[in-house]
Amino acid sequence: MQTVMRKTQRKGTRSTQNVNRFKNTEKKMTLFEMFERFMSYKQTEGLAKPTIQGYYEHFHYLNDYLGGDVPNEEVTVELFREYIGYMLNDQCLQPTTVNVRIRTNRAFLRYCYQEGWIEALFTKNLSQLNSLKMKYRHLHQQK
Repeated sequence: MQTVMRKTQRKGTRSTQNVNRFKNTEKKMTLFEMFERFMSYKQTEGLAKPTIQGYYEHFHYLNDYLGGDVPNEEVTVELFREYIGYMLNDQCLQPTTVNVRIRTNRAFLRYCYQEGWIEALFTKNLSQLNSLKMKYRHLHQQK
């Protein structure tokens, strides 16, 4: 059993609580199932409608890239790194747009790990892009 610190999101206070995490609690889940449970949780947090819509929109983009549902065993850091490369290189999205999508996906993946649905917490490996460096690189490549 592994203990994970989870921040509670209550108005006016900011504290953490220990969450006991059991490995392999639910092995057979798909990305869609995990996302629906995540969104149920997010909706109970009282998030604004545009925030909720943003989560669904960003998941829709990920689903378009994946071409369908995948089992939780296939949710890896490599999959998300390839997705980031796809957004930057194939879709030519701005780094700020990619960062917004990374941020929402990281929240989703962190929740999946805390619930025991994925084996590794690899959200630290999905860091935000440095927008200034990316813009410079993009301009330099166009010359």
